[in-house]
Amino acid sequence: MQQEKQFSPEESIAFIESMIREVKQSAVENGFLYLLWGWTILFCALIQYSVLKFKLTAIKHIEAIWFIILPVTIYQVIYLIKENKQKRVKTYVDDMIANVWTTFGICMFVASFIISKQNIWATAYPFVLMLYGVPTYLSGFAMKFTPLKIGAFGCWILALVAVYVEPVDYLLIIAIAMTIAWIIPGYLLRAKFKREYNA
Repeated sequence: MQQEKQFSPEESIAFIESMIREVKQSAVENGFLYLLWGWTILFCALIQYSVLKFKLTAIKHIEAIWFIILPVTIYQVIYLIKENKQKRVKTYVDDMIANVWTTFGICMFVASFIISKQNIWATAYPFVLMLYGVPTYLSGFAMKFTPLKIGAFGCWILALVAVYVEPVDYLLIIAIAMTIAWIIPGYLLRAKFKREYNA
């Protein structure tokens, strides 16, 4: 039978310190996914808004711009699989945040299917904005990161504002929401991650 490797006291202390550091680090997002999705949705919303607002009739079926979400989703899955393989420690916060965003993804898929079948996109955007706020707030709560919680309230306030604007302007409001809720907090998370862990 193969003998287990014996650690010296110094190696044991170094290993314990590395595990503690990894647990702490896993509780702090690096902001990458917030930036990925924030910029993706901002880009799609602004492109569609520009085409509709300025009546660029030469561009047909501009709503197809949202199919960019498919390759981005695939990229995210690959990214998360790679990240999970590298992690030796998984915390309760990691599990909670992962499940919150999984729930949000399922809800958005179901909502998008229902909205497209009922052809009620023109009135559904305020509800979409309301949904955006839920995982954003819960993630901010789990990580004790105030900018995400502020971003969530921004989504909810903009959902109320959206009721009073023209349907085409919903897209501009979504772009603003992404800036407040995901892009700004994403950059702040990245700065915090680099500052605290020299990543």
